[in-house]
Amino acid sequence: GDRSTLNLGAIQIRDGSEKIFIGNTQLVRGQDYTINYDVGVVTFTNPDSLFHGATQIQAQFEQNQVFDQALQTSF
Repeated sequence: GDRSTLNLGAIQIRDGSEKIFIGNTQLVRGQDYTINYDVGVVTFTNPDSLFHGATQIQAQFEQNQVFDQALQTSF
């Protein structure tokens, strides 16, 4: 299939919280991949050089709260 993108299955990823690994190697954002934090999609910069045969991908990340509580002021 298409190895150029990975859907994290989550939305509103906290900016900079992701750690993406191929095997035991941590990838570098901007060099190995880009990420759309709003929709949780990782796009690999050059997937043919990153993936060799059957490779395990691991992703760790934090999500922002979908609905942040607004500051309420009482008068």
